[in-house]
Amino acid sequence: MSNQHEEKNIQYRPVRTLPMTSGDDGIDLLELLRMLMSRKWIVLGVTFFCIFAGVGFALLATPVYETEAYFLPPATNGIEELNINDITVNQNKAQYTPEIVYQTFLQNLRSRELRRKFFKQENLLFMLKDSSESVDEERIFEKKFNEVLLVNKASDTRDKNESFYSLRFEGKDASRIAEVTNNFVAMVMKYTRDQLVADVMTLKENQIRYFEKSIASKIKIGVQEKKDSVFRLKEALDIANKLRITEDKFSGSDVEAATTYNIEVSYLRGTKTLNAQIESLQNRKNDEPFIEGLRELQEKLYSISSTVINPETIQVAQIDQPALVSDKPFKPRKHLIVTLAGVFGFFLGSFIVFLLNFVQRVRKEEA
Repeated sequence: MSNQHEEKNIQYRPVRTLPMTSGDDGIDLLELLRMLMSRKWIVLGVTFFCIFAGVGFALLATPVYETEAYFLPPATNGIEELNINDITVNQNKAQYTPEIVYQTFLQNLRSRELRRKFFKQENLLFMLKDSSESVDEERIFEKKFNEVLLVNKASDTRDKNESFYSLRFEGKDASRIAEVTNNFVAMVMKYTRDQLVADVMTLKENQIRYFEKSIASKIKIGVQEKKDSVFRLKEALDIANKLRITEDKFSGSDVEAATTYNIEVSYLRGTKTLNAQIESLQNRKNDEPFIEGLRELQEKLYSISSTVINPETIQVAQIDQPALVSDKPFKPRKHLIVTLAGVFGFFLGSFIVFLLNFVQRVRKEEA
């Protein structure tokens, strides 16, 4: 009896679900729209609140500016002084091209060593450090200088030159970051120029030592060859004396025989000629005019030694445009922030309306 009584008290309630469209398994969009319109002030209120919050953030956020300097390879006449005649490396002529010089410059722009040196030299630690930030030199150098000082291929679609590069930097002070960028470019240019000049001077000194050794060796060998000639002539003189040949058998009309003259028959020149040759060689004061190839080496040595390089005339890159002071901040993007805040506010308000409607419906079903 008690079971039957309990069954009578049970009330069966139909489970309500969101209306469904007749031809689709999705939620009825018209019903959703009605739901939103019924609580439109909530949606509008949340949306405007988020917009105002976005505006406040955009106005209070510290502006960040960016600047960019653009480069091209140096002109050919800007590197002429680096190419000194008669300088060779591994028997090949040392030759600097605009591309080689430009790549050296770009490599130095990326150099961490040069960046760290410039960072300390310009005292950028306190320029980049926030007032509330602790002094961590390594972190500030890495995060606020090295990682934001970027070397990139220029993105200007009007210029298809593959060698068109730029150096980009960002910071809170527009004029200061432009100044820092231009100063860094100037430092790297000077360093690259000095580096290339030092390399050329090293090659020059090596080449000078090479020619000096070659000339000394030539002179030494020339003196020894003179002694050898005297020795051979004395031997021929001894043979001529023994054969009692006094006159030169190759002189006069015997021209064809003279053309066949060699060291083995030099005694046929006769004692008079041989004595004259020996005396001439022994009395010679200067052997250099008779040393083959010596003057050519001396000419090359003089040419290299007298070459002077003026670093100020050397161009390692062309500055197509220096870093300029920007009048508009790069960040924050205020319009984008306000737009995103409005979109977020609308969806947040709609979610709140759906949540309130769901809670209200559950309470009704439990009542």
